[in-house]
Amino acid sequence: MSHLQRYAFELDLAPGLKGVDVVLAPDSHALFADGDDVLRSGDLPAEAYPVLGTNADGDPVLIVSTPNEYAYGGRLVVEVDGEGQMITARLPDFLSVNGAWVTTPERVAEAWVGGPESLFASEAFAPGPTGQLVTELADAVGAVITAQDGAWFGLTDVVLLGHRIEVRRQETNLGNLTADANLAEAKKIDPTVLVSIKKRRRQP
Repeated sequence: MSHLQRYAFELDLAPGLKGVDVVLAPDSHALFADGDDVLRSGDLPAEAYPVLGTNADGDPVLIVSTPNEYAYGGRLVVEVDGEGQMITARLPDFLSVNGAWVTTPERVAEAWVGGPESLFASEAFAPGPTGQLVTELADAVGAVITAQDGAWFGLTDVVLLGHRIEVRRQETNLGNLTADANLAEAKKIDPTVLVSIKKRRRQP
């Protein structure tokens, strides 16, 4: 799994890696999709799913990415031979399975191999199936997040703009709010402080 923020960097990186078969490029939030994927209105794929390349060992390497905020779920199935090498010639056989799965109830139900009415029923997360393991892990992680970062400081009727593309490219109400909060704290230490500056994280 990489974190280079622009998938073009992962495409450049993959040929230099040894012993790597698949590169997940999630931080670009780019939509990779194949020909039979159902996409949300207005969405266009940036690349095919998966992008096929060659690593530094001369073996196949696949690069995949899906958007953030659960708009899609990425699914990749590959077959390997007795030497542990991917059989890329079999990728077309998994075309209907692989790709970006839009998270509409109908499409998720299709991935679950069941109807929408059963998708959200209790049996989807009943003891035994993989869904139950996912639930247990998610609940455990959620408990840690709640304990570490679960303090409520206030509520707002206004939507705070916190999407990555917004806060990194323009002034937002969330940025202003946090800057004002920082300024208020700074004034407790030094009343002469006049400015609070929010700096975005450096992007490669």
